[in-house]
Amino acid sequence: MKYLPAYILLLVCLFFTSHVVARQQQQDPTGLNQEIDYHIDKLGDATLELRMKMNAMQWQSFKASPVASNPTIFKRDMERQMASYIIDDIKTNLNEGDRSSLTTLKARSLAQYKGKGLWEVKLDMKNPNVTKVSDNCYLLTGNMISGGTLIHQLQKLFLPEGASDIKQDTDTFGNAIISYKLDVEPAAINLFAITGIVCIITGATFLLIQIRRSRSFTPQAQAIG
Repeated sequence: MKYLPAYILLLVCLFFTSHVVARQQQQDPTGLNQEIDYHIDKLGDATLELRMKMNAMQWQSFKASPVASNPTIFKRDMERQMASYIIDDIKTNLNEGDRSSLTTLKARSLAQYKGKGLWEVKLDMKNPNVTKVSDNCYLLTGNMISGGTLIHQLQKLFLPEGASDIKQDTDTFGNAIISYKLDVEPAAINLFAITGIVCIITGATFLLIQIRRSRSFTPQAQAIG
C-alpha cells in the first residue's frame, strides 16, 4: 500500500539533526520549519518541492550533510526509502543569505488510479489538520519529532486541473486519504496521420500494379513487332 511519502521530511532532517541541534531545539522547539509542495499531474506523477528555513547552527550542520554535500548518497537513500516509487531529478539549492534550502524531485504514480476516473492519494499522516486553500489545493499542518527535535510541517497538495468530487477519508489504520475524480483521456487519434498513411499505401499499391502491367505487356509488344 503506497502512502504519500511524508517521511521525505524526516529523512532530510535526519541527515543534519545532531545532538547539539537537539539541545538547542529544547530551548527553541519551533526553530525548524519545513514546507513541502506536491504538484500532481493528470497521470498521477508528482513534482515535490521541500523548503527548510534554519537558524545558524542548523545551517552549518545541513551544509555538511549528504543532502547538500553529496547528492549521490542522498539520491541513493531516497530511492531506498521510496522503493515503491520511481524518483528522479533530485536537486538541492542553498540560499546562504537567509539560511534556507530547496530540494526538488519527481516521483511517479504518487496518485493511484482506481478505475472509472477515480484517483487516490494516501497520506502517511494520522488525523492531520486539512484545510482547503482552493478548488485543487489542500493544506496539511502537523508536527513531528526527530532526534529530540520538534519539526513544524506545512504540506500543500496540488491536485491536477479538472479534478472534481474531491473527498477526504481515512483507511483502516487511520491514515488520511484524499480521493478525486479525473477522467483518463484516451490517446487522441490523429486523422491527418491516418489519412496520410492510407494515401501512401494506396499510391504504393497503384504503382506496383502499373509496374506489373507494364512488364506483362512488354513481351506481347515485342511479338507484334
